[in-house]
Amino acid sequence: MSCAPETANSRLRTLRVALEPLVNQGVLPLNPARKVRTLSTGPTQGRRGTAYNAEELSKFIATTQRMKETRTESEDVCRMALVLALGGMRRCECMALKWEDWQKGELYIRHSVTEREEGPTKTDDPRKIAIIGILAEVLQEQKAWLDAIEHLGRVSGLIFPASPRHARAGASRRGADEVSWYRSPSVLDKPLRRIAMAAQLPEVSNHSFRRSYENLLRQSGVDDLVRRSLAGWRTDTAQAIYAGIDPSERIEAAKRLDRLLIGKRLPETVTREKSTDITVNG
Repeated sequence: MSCAPETANSRLRTLRVALEPLVNQGVLPLNPARKVRTLSTGPTQGRRGTAYNAEELSKFIATTQRMKETRTESEDVCRMALVLALGGMRRCECMALKWEDWQKGELYIRHSVTEREEGPTKTDDPRKIAIIGILAEVLQEQKAWLDAIEHLGRVSGLIFPASPRHARAGASRRGADEVSWYRSPSVLDKPLRRIAMAAQLPEVSNHSFRRSYENLLRQSGVDDLVRRSLAGWRTDTAQAIYAGIDPSERIEAAKRLDRLLIGKRLPETVTREKSTDITVNG
């Protein structure tokens, strides 16, 4: 079965991580997956390659809040979108968040979900992210909402459990005896499209917010190592894939270069003017 180069590379990276413990334990002399080169891919295009700047992200947040309050979109889906936008995490990690992961003002990112099965994060490298004010408000609101409606999915401990109706329907489709409270991977696809349209913003994918997170943290002056730790990238190469330069940064870079060059030219200009003055006076 064929697949896109990006998908093949992702599976290869997963295989590398899975085989590494066997190398450490001496079962394998080396990791064969590390001998396989990743496929060449072009720059990410479309919604997945889009990132919001600070003004656009603020507009997205405000629109999502408004659509939540007016119930234009499902309340908990809107809150899920906000956590994804503000936390810089992968969609599969957001879907796997549990209340026990909210510790001392931080979110502990240690699980992900694939095909309704819980597993480690993509890099099998748990991490923590600090919770900013608006993110804390969203989480508190979500907990109060689950309690108020006595959501049956609270038994799962998930922050964003599926609705009982969808959980039962999923179990029926799978022919399973037990329901799974994990949301469908596509739960945010249409809501994100409608929010972007309402906010008059470019369409983004679930993964685009990781690009925004990286770019905005960099623009805020956050150290490279700290950014890698927050987003869960193992290398600066992986981190660079998500980096993008905003037009305002390019303009500022040109201004800084101009100021530098002016500063270098100034002494020569002053010297020439003084020389001219001396000649005239003489």
